[in-house]
Amino acid sequence: LRARGIRPPAPGESPDTMIVLDGDQVLVRSDAALRIAGGLPFPWPVLTLARWVPRRVREEIYRFVAAHRSRWFGRCAVSRAPQR
Repeated sequence: LRARGIRPPAPGESPDTMIVLDGDQVLVRSDAALRIAGGLPFPWPVLTLARWVPRRVREEIYRFVAAHRSRWFGRCAVSRAPQR
């Protein structure tokens, strides 16, 4: 991440945004979410149509959802991140 100009979170610190590394490409926030949605089963890939929405608008929507997702969907007691 550092090589791509992104400060990784410190050990024990939660990242403050979504980051997807795809080959040489680094995707953050709404771009990362749309890339992930594109790889999920139907109906999630439909969200990739949002790429036509100006990035500034997508980022505002991303921030709004990020700020409210715990209230809407609840919190998970255990991380769903895969263990290495």
